[in-house]
Amino acid sequence: MYKEGQEELMKYINKNIKYPAIAQQQGVQGRVIIKFTIEKDGSITDITTIRFSGVDIPEVPSSEAAAIVIKTYKAQGKKYTPEQEEATKQAIQAMIDEAIRVTKSMPKWEPAYRDKEKKQPCRTKFCLPLVFRLG
Repeated sequence: MYKEGQEELMKYINKNIKYPAIAQQQGVQGRVIIKFTIEKDGSITDITTIRFSGVDIPEVPSSEAAAIVIKTYKAQGKKYTPEQEEATKQAIQAMIDEAIRVTKSMPKWEPAYRDKEKKQPCRTKFCLPLVFRLG
C-alpha cells in the first residue's frame, strides 16, 4: 500500500503527471493501467503497461504498446489517414511513457505482510489506473 494512503497517492499522481503535449494537440485521451511489483523493501519493480482504454496489451516492450492499441482500434473499424495514425500512435505512446515515468518516480510503498505479527513482508503485484482526460 502507498505509505500515506490512497488519497495521498492520488495527490502525488495529480501533482507529478504531465499530460503529453502531443496527446493534447491530437485530442487523445485515455486510461493507462500499469502493473508493477511492490518488493519486500517497498521499492517498485517490474513496471509494465497492461491496458490502454479498454485494449489489453500483452507483455511486450512498452515501446510496442501504442502500435498494438492502434492495430486493435483499426480492427474495430476505426479509420485513420496515415498521418492521423502516426500522430495518434505517438500520442498514445507518450501517455504510456508518462504513466511509466510517474510510476517509476513514486517513493517506496508499504510492503504487504504475509504475517503482520512476525513482520514478514512479501512481494505483491499492484495495478494502477492513470487517466488522461482533457479539460
